[in-house]
Amino acid sequence: MYTAIATDILHRFCSLFGESFFSIGTDEHGQKIEQAAQSANCEVQQYVDNMYAPFHELMKLANVSYNKFIRTTSQEHKATVLEFWSKLEESGDLYEGIYQGWYSTRDEQFYKDDEIEDKKAKISGSPVELVEERCTFFRLSKYKDALLQYYRQHKNLIAPTGRYNEVIGMLESDLPDLAVTRSRFSWGIKIDANQVIYVWVDALTNYITAMGDNRDYWISDMVHIIGKDILKFHAIYWPALLMSARYPLPKRIYAHGWWTVNGEKMSKSVGNVLDASTLIKLYGVDQLRYCIMREMSFGQDGNFNHDRIAQRINSELVNAIGNLVHRVLKFVFNEFGQIYSIDDLTQEDVDILTCWDEALSESVSSMNNQQIHLYLDKFNHAIMKTNQYIDFQSPWKKDADDKKRILGIAMECIKRMAILMYPVMPNTSKAISEMLKFELQIGNWNRGLNQSALTMPEPLFKRFA
Repeated sequence: MYTAIATDILHRFCSLFGESFFSIGTDEHGQKIEQAAQSANCEVQQYVDNMYAPFHELMKLANVSYNKFIRTTSQEHKATVLEFWSKLEESGDLYEGIYQGWYSTRDEQFYKDDEIEDKKAKISGSPVELVEERCTFFRLSKYKDALLQYYRQHKNLIAPTGRYNEVIGMLESDLPDLAVTRSRFSWGIKIDANQVIYVWVDALTNYITAMGDNRDYWISDMVHIIGKDILKFHAIYWPALLMSARYPLPKRIYAHGWWTVNGEKMSKSVGNVLDASTLIKLYGVDQLRYCIMREMSFGQDGNFNHDRIAQRINSELVNAIGNLVHRVLKFVFNEFGQIYSIDDLTQEDVDILTCWDEALSESVSSMNNQQIHLYLDKFNHAIMKTNQYIDFQSPWKKDADDKKRILGIAMECIKRMAILMYPVMPNTSKAISEMLKFELQIGNWNRGLNQSALTMPEPLFKRFA
């Protein structure tokens, strides 16, 4: 849910300014899926059909506005994978062989001896077993120098910086060829009677499936938003495969951190795993979207704490945003009953509007670099300044003309706030836009509100006890 919401926020922000395409999906092949279906005494396709449903429903609950949802068991995707496979064959980068090594079914990955301890992968803690199988290899080692050179010339391609350094370290160490088929199970895209395509080659190709006929245009402008645990697949395997198949490389790979709960790593055995749907129902979708992005610097690890979430809802959403909207619009409704235009401005009026202009400009810079937390910092700074402006101006003490001017400026700030908050809290933004009767478009940023009757405002957020 975290990855999906973060990507949705970036997508909605980009969509304010122009064209943006957001794909998401479910990875439905592999040995662990086959084993899980067998344990459930279920036909495998029926099993993944059942498992797909809650993921798809969660995206609705989290208000994730993707353009395309890719299921890797779809016929469209299978056709794309086989087409991609044929390009790898044409490149001469595939060859037959026998692989022996430590394999984790859960991670769908082979590990080297120094990556294993007590028959578990050091990084993930997943159990491993020593296996041997005939398979097809991809000449990954062939692309080691090319990738190193490319990344050193494009240091901004992988972020945050620590992830970039991690990838360079991987490339500077031993990089063996990659086993890209499996013969010990059958649930996958078959290349012959005995072999299926390695699930990560299958899954990564979803980015090409998503682009459809626009793939040549889109891939070079693509930003991958991923968890840090799958960085190697996206930053080493995928670019090497793309080079081999003669495709351009993605524009950016951004690997975010992990969540802990009250300082402890999530674990089913400990019983501290968080259910995403339950959290949405508990806090509300906009409130949760906002808080999880405020709680963690995007790219770093973060700690989920219910008390901190409640405090943030009360202080930043109820007190700062909700109170700003309610006190201004209720005052306008009681005093004048309608929205009106602004005429002569004082320097203080210009300053607060400029503050919002600067917040927008700095937010564009932050979001172009996937720094969602910095964008929210600018957003909250402008809200604080707006509340200070109203307190300092004290419209309740002014005559009618000054009162109208101050409240008009306040409504203009609220309009801009709604536009800027839309990517994170779309439902709340829409509620404000309906009250002030404007469209949530960047073109309305400097366009004054239309004069019209105002209805009594309802509170935007509920205080969390």
